[in-house]
Amino acid sequence: MKKPLLAFLFFLLESTIGFSQTWTRMQSWGLDFEGIHWLTDQKAIIVGENIIIRTSNGGNSWTESTQEINDWLLDVSFFDESRGIAVGKGGQILFTENGGETWVNSNSGVSENLNQIKFSTENIAFAAGENGILLTSSDFGKNWSPITSVPGFSFYGMSIVGPNTLFLVGSEGKLVLSTNLGSTWNTFQTSTTDTLLSVSGTNPEQMFVAGKNGFIEKFNASNTTFSPIQSFTSSDISTISIHPTNPNHIILGTKDGKGFQSKNGGVDFSSINYGTNLASKFNSSTFSVDGSQIVLVGSAGYIVKSTNQGNSWSVPFAGVKADFITMDLESATYLLLGGRAGEFFVTTNGATTLIPRPIPEVESIHSLEFWNTNYGFVTSSSGVVYRTSNAGQGWTKLQIPTTNAIKGVHIFLPEFPYVVGDAGTIARSSGSSGNSWEVFGSNVSQTSESINDISAFDLQTAYAVGDGGKILWSNNGSIWETIPSQTTENLNYTTRINGTTAYAVGDKGTALKTTDLGRTWSLQNTGIAENIYGVDFFGDNFGMAVGEKGLALATTDGGITWTKLATGTTRDLYAVMAFTENGAFAVGDEGTIIKYNCNPPTGRLSTISGPSQSCLSNQVYQISDLPEDGSSLIWRVDGGQIVKGQGTNQIEVQWTLPGKGGVFVNRSNFCGAGETSFLEVAIGDIPSLEEGIEGEGTVCQGESYSYKAPIIGNFIYTWNIQGGTIISDENQAEIEVIWDTEGLQSLSVRLDNECGNSTSKVFPVQVITSPEAPSPIIGESTPALSTQTYSTVNSPRLNYQWTLSSGGRILSGQGTAQIQVIWEQEGNHTLSVKAQNACDFGPSTTLNVLVDIITSLEPLDNSNWKVYPNPSTGSITVAGKSLGNFEEVVIINSLGQILDSRKIRSNETSLTFDNLPQGVHLVHLQGRQGIITKKLWVR
Repeated sequence: MKKPLLAFLFFLLESTIGFSQTWTRMQSWGLDFEGIHWLTDQKAIIVGENIIIRTSNGGNSWTESTQEINDWLLDVSFFDESRGIAVGKGGQILFTENGGETWVNSNSGVSENLNQIKFSTENIAFAAGENGILLTSSDFGKNWSPITSVPGFSFYGMSIVGPNTLFLVGSEGKLVLSTNLGSTWNTFQTSTTDTLLSVSGTNPEQMFVAGKNGFIEKFNASNTTFSPIQSFTSSDISTISIHPTNPNHIILGTKDGKGFQSKNGGVDFSSINYGTNLASKFNSSTFSVDGSQIVLVGSAGYIVKSTNQGNSWSVPFAGVKADFITMDLESATYLLLGGRAGEFFVTTNGATTLIPRPIPEVESIHSLEFWNTNYGFVTSSSGVVYRTSNAGQGWTKLQIPTTNAIKGVHIFLPEFPYVVGDAGTIARSSGSSGNSWEVFGSNVSQTSESINDISAFDLQTAYAVGDGGKILWSNNGSIWETIPSQTTENLNYTTRINGTTAYAVGDKGTALKTTDLGRTWSLQNTGIAENIYGVDFFGDNFGMAVGEKGLALATTDGGITWTKLATGTTRDLYAVMAFTENGAFAVGDEGTIIKYNCNPPTGRLSTISGPSQSCLSNQVYQISDLPEDGSSLIWRVDGGQIVKGQGTNQIEVQWTLPGKGGVFVNRSNFCGAGETSFLEVAIGDIPSLEEGIEGEGTVCQGESYSYKAPIIGNFIYTWNIQGGTIISDENQAEIEVIWDTEGLQSLSVRLDNECGNSTSKVFPVQVITSPEAPSPIIGESTPALSTQTYSTVNSPRLNYQWTLSSGGRILSGQGTAQIQVIWEQEGNHTLSVKAQNACDFGPSTTLNVLVDIITSLEPLDNSNWKVYPNPSTGSITVAGKSLGNFEEVVIINSLGQILDSRKIRSNETSLTFDNLPQGVHLVHLQGRQGIITKKLWVR
């Protein structure tokens, strides 16, 4: 799952890190909370299993001490808001003088567990523990002295009431009392010999002691008597607390994670209902200083709280006792987590709650990868792989023929998983979904070191990383070659960024990047020396890496440079997954699940001032807002470049591209940008006309025509015309022109604006008029009934229209300068012709024709030849004894078009014509004596 981030300037990271990023703990710590103390109504400290946490808002949120705590602390107490002491196992004592921000080790002089710490009003601190250990300090925990007069049994509970009275309870059901802060002691036996675990009260005459097997009694120090309280639980009562101003309100917690309260001084107790997700045990309980809050703390980071005098309860924090060392993320809310002791958890609500689905064996889950929300594999330290198809509700054990720990897994396809592990182990399941495996040893991987992770760019190209800086590469999964890595540090994890790019991280801040499918790798500068255990990218640029002691790094340039982030924890972090460019989950030791949310600045900046119209020149733009700590003013320009001022509230812009441009500015930090203010700018240039004028190049004199130049921008169009007149839209892109003068004329245009003028584009125009009358008609003016040819002088680019008044028909040539006419009636007739061009017809030329049979030769014999077959299907024969007396046979269709013609030799008596089209045609037999015509029907 690889994800995109808006590329961002790296120099912003250091200045914005404290303002723009936050980590939220999604679960409590997976550590036991042992003791709690309220400094004020809002401030409290909790100590426990290698942890100290603080709240300054009444317990609504808690933060871990950034100081690494390697001690199991069992109790904590403060004399005032600044000075406090914590005690724990092995005689450990820490003290603070700044309200718990930092802690200093103090030498207790003992190795026994110290279970309780309390301050008296006289500035004396008492620490009590096993084997009768009781220590005092009069300098707020810096130095300690033992009290030797206490009987030799273990102390588990302590309470100081008033200025001098000290109560201790412990083994054998005994209560030890001192009324002079330990100078002398008295021992009292309760009605049980079981161990007592807690003692509490605000008045020496009404003290409550509780312990094993649900035992609880009330003790009156004035008359040294015990009053039994009816049993309401069989579990060990580990903690008991009394309201600071209402001694009738009592809270207690048990070792089986139940809570009880009494509001009538212990006459009866009722169960505390804080939901179905119960703690395994409670170790401490307390009322806040003013009594407005009641808190119980216990195993796995449980905090149970009431803010309304115990009427209702909530669980603001509950953890999981697991060390998370691997993770997969299917969405922003669906995560799968693996731990050191076979723990496997699923969450569908972004780690608000976890569903446990452990593997069948208590083995470390080194890695996991899922194909979807249900189907996936986990690897273990025992050389076993587990498969699930229902998100861990059921597991199938897949035994690999190796005892080496399996460290990494990659799913090429659901049925093709690959795993890698110790001693150079590589194994694959080719098509069997893990039911069978082919194992490659060090002879293939070329290393006996641990191979820690494997990934792939596609179904063919895979790579793996391991100890000693080992990088392996394969193009088929069975042959692996070693790739130079430029490091000998252990490489712990790798992730693919895109189709060609990947990243690997390792010990001592080592980071490597490849951009060529893993063939070559280059070292990247992380700037740290800690071990890095996990890395992930969202898109090509945004990435996060995590490592030892709460290490977290962020990059916005694809891993070239990194910035260290504060995570609020000192726990080792082993895996990180990003689900957006501003969000990620990281997991690690001791139940740590933290979520990264990064929020960009909010609110729009002021209006940008500066010219909204400009030529290609430099201009100044500014806003009234000023830069702020943790963010920068980021300018962007479309259509130009920023000359100076980036990051300030005023920039100088050089406009370089004409057209619509813009100036944009927002306030940006590591996480992104706020709303953008912008100013649209019209950028002008000295105009340029690349394209020519559109319009008619040959026109008629006296008529109007449209001409159009390219529409480019907000320009003034300046037209010039020769031989004509502009009649509309003189300064627009399109004009109307009347041409006045015949001949070659011209039209030109240029563009003008405030930045200058373009060169002119010239367009030549030929102005013409309608044609003159054709030259005299040449042809026989006194023909007989015959076919004659008539012509006039041909002028190019003219069409000719011929007209007969009567007496005959035009056989061919209409539209040309020469026609053939068949005269069919005697008498006076008129033949005329006129020429036509684009400007219409000109005047006619006429020839008077007298058709008179007297002027013809002897009549032709129309019976001495024949056409057959007639009707025909397209082939005919023209035959006759006197055929050779004629010159030509011509076949004409009904439109006067010549279909075929043939010259006649003197000795020919027949001619054949083929492929004639359908229709009624005329067959002319032509000679000096005239024309003989027969009709022909082609079917």
